Amino acid sequence: MLSSQISLTDYLSLSPKDKELLNRKGGFTKPSDLIEHDYPWLLNDYKENTWHVSMPSKDSASKQLKRPINIHFDTVVLGGGRISDNPRVIDDMKLLVTVTITANFNNAIKLGSNSRVKAFVDSLKRYVSEGLSTPHISNIEDLSYGEFFSLIQDGGNKLGYNLKYEEVLEDYFEGLELHEIPILRSKGKKQPAKIDTTGIFNELGINNFAFLNYAPAKRIIALKSLELERHYSGEKFEVLYRETLFGIDDKKMVHEKSYKDFLATLKAYSQAKSVYGELFNYNFIPFDVDEVCAATEYEYPDFNEMVDLAERTRDIPPMLFLDMMDAAARFVLDYADDLFEAENHFCAIYKRELSLVEGDDYKAGKRTNKLVGNYKAGDERLHSPFPMSAYKHAQDRTRNRVHSDKVYEGIAKNIAAGVPQRQSVEEFNLTRSQYDALRKAVLRNKTKNLSLHKALYQYLPFCCVVIIFALTARRESEVFGLQVGCVSKDLDGLLWLNSFVAKTLQKHADFTTVSLVEKAVSILEKLSKKGRKKKKSNSIFVFDDTFDRPPTTMRSINRIADDFFDFIGIERGDNGEHWKLSEHQFRRFFAIMFYYRYEKGDTDALMHELAHVDWSMTIHYLTEKETGAALRKLHQQYNKARSNRLVDYSLRDDLGGEGFPLLKDKLDATVSSMPEMMREIAIETVEENNFVFDFIPSGLCLGNTPWLSENCNCYRDGFVMQHDASSEMCSGCPAQVTVPEIAKGEMSPMVNCGSSSILKNLTQGGG
Repeated sequence: MLSSQISLTDYLSLSPKDKELLNRKGGFTKPSDLIEHDYPWLLNDYKENTWHVSMPSKDSASKQLKRPINIHFDTVVLGGGRISDNPRVIDDMKLLVTVTITANFNNAIKLGSNSRVKAFVDSLKRYVSEGLSTPHISNIEDLSYGEFFSLIQDGGNKLGYNLKYEEVLEDYFEGLELHEIPILRSKGKKQPAKIDTTGIFNELGINNFAFLNYAPAKRIIALKSLELERHYSGEKFEVLYRETLFGIDDKKMVHEKSYKDFLATLKAYSQAKSVYGELFNYNFIPFDVDEVCAATEYEYPDFNEMVDLAERTRDIPPMLFLDMMDAAARFVLDYADDLFEAENHFCAIYKRELSLVEGDDYKAGKRTNKLVGNYKAGDERLHSPFPMSAYKHAQDRTRNRVHSDKVYEGIAKNIAAGVPQRQSVEEFNLTRSQYDALRKAVLRNKTKNLSLHKALYQYLPFCCVVIIFALTARRESEVFGLQVGCVSKDLDGLLWLNSFVAKTLQKHADFTTVSLVEKAVSILEKLSKKGRKKKKSNSIFVFDDTFDRPPTTMRSINRIADDFFDFIGIERGDNGEHWKLSEHQFRRFFAIMFYYRYEKGDTDALMHELAHVDWSMTIHYLTEKETGAALRKLHQQYNKARSNRLVDYSLRDDLGGEGFPLLKDKLDATVSSMPEMMREIAIETVEENNFVFDFIPSGLCLGNTPWLSENCNCYRDGFVMQHDASSEMCSGCPAQVTVPEIAKGEMSPMVNCGSSSILKNLTQGGG
């Protein structure tokens, strides 16, 4: 260490002249090199980008913690590169940490433990990496006030949400063929192959820790893993983050304490800069955090923004559901064709205006918007998107008003009553030009303040998705994974929807569907035609919309739902928010309405439509108090289905386990040859013997049959422990019946499951 270096505390005692003299003597290139960074809590070289830190314990200043902690200053930056690409940025980060620990400022954050130091550095690292990920920012001190404000305002969100990891990954994968996606394989193939997330994240600049804390981004990797599993069917392939395919915990926010730590970390810089300002290379926190938080436009984040699981799975209020479905059906059946016609008409107007203003798209847009309001101006159909206020944008002009609302209301009333212009001019003390401007504004406001862009590329797809959700019971990832040609009609005229099944089958399967779903899918295929061509994709959710930008992908409905509910007049709740939709609510609706509408339908049919392999999975969708009567009837129906299922199994010769001969022996006395006329006798025999079966990984368990329970291998404390089912536990158990297709995780297609009312009624005629 050079003798001319001094400690931070000694540095404060130097006069400006002494500092300059010391700097010249040491031959340093920057003031920070004057400091001798030698600290008892830092166990390795200060220059390293990973520190080994062991802060003194609270008991004694000399007593050290047994396990030092590693503090990492460097991380990736979205788009590629790392913070360390500019070493002086990391120098400033280290200096801020050091000053905060040693200076011990009043009313500032205290870093008295390993965990506090780590939290401080993590907050600082998040700020720097997110700031450098801002478009066109290569030096963090160049952040504008608006960009800095956004970093503070959105600091309560997870980093993966702010940096749109979900979109980044989707765009990455859409640009690659399956065989081009990087795969990680172990030597000798001792481990299954899997997506090389490390390589991909390094290329894209995705922070692995932030990624792991953001479920929607993990789901993108899981869905792509499923595609690759099918693509590489000849080898074992690991599906990463499988749990995200059926989980709904997609919270976008961090814990409130983390946000407070984030703010405190940035505020610490102001104090450090005021004392040690010349030691910092950059003004890397260029604005005062307290001033931002005191601004009128700043809103403290609502850390209760995500409703809990029970809230998201309870039934949709009936009237809300009916209003939503009515509006959705109107858009799909009545307004879709009109919107496509409007797009052609508005696009032609825009191109003409663009040529007249010599390529000035802003002027062309304004001129176009003045003309489109006359299109279908007399349309008074319920929830009609016409007349419109704009081609590309819905413009809210109320904020720019010079005159009061009373003047606007008075002019509107006079126009409606046929009051002459001169009288209105005198009444409201206006000039003629002012009256003309107000009259035009009033007439414009008769439109619904809705743009073609929002109606055609947001509301219409939303309505299509709502219909598909409600009438097919598909999960969110399955719906947004639908491909061109997913609806087909067989020789009997029945409609089928081909969809990937994410949770149970993990492969594509055909499900019954209706004509309204066929219409919704055809609309989505038409909407996505240009986008699919540009992106070379088969997804029906890739839209090349009215804006001059790459095609966008629809991934969720809740953001659009809020605007659509406002548009059709659905009131917000006491908290000022609309009901939050989820796939589970639609699946519950489907299950309940399936039963009420088709009481004679086989339970197997309902299980198939929900893609369940176990009745216990299905029954969770029918547990609300309002469906109690339906549930009791379903239990009766299930008892009948259960007996039928056992009779069918007893006929087969490919089942195994100790329970299979036991089942056949009980039935053999009455139905040895099992002619169809004896089927009812066989069913009665099953019911008389009180056979109860449940699904287990290897097939069926008869353990809950009262007279058999105590002989089961897993019988303990008066109960059969089916949750412990395994090959080791169930081997030799008198209650086990092995079923090949269940052991393989397969389900019989509905076309092979016999007659079902849902097949007869839901797939024929109008939806």
